[in-house]
Amino acid sequence: MFISLLEHKVWILGDRGINEKIRPESWQSLAAQLATGIRQGKACESLCAVIQSCGEELAKHFPRAPGAEINELPDEIIV
Repeated sequence: MFISLLEHKVWILGDRGINEKIRPESWQSLAAQLATGIRQGKACESLCAVIQSCGEELAKHFPRAPGAEINELPDEIIV
């Protein structure tokens, strides 16, 4: 997920494997939901809701295997 406050844009990107299972329209809808929340001054609430929705959608197609690594990439905010 990329949020550019300067450009007033939100992107949610999946890798090739994810995009084979989840339609781009799903990500575009969630990105629009987040952008709307940010414009309404509800950035935190919208971000939490969209992250939850992304997780739920991913879990449908990619259930976590027992003992699997939780994060493949670091959870960092780049400022």
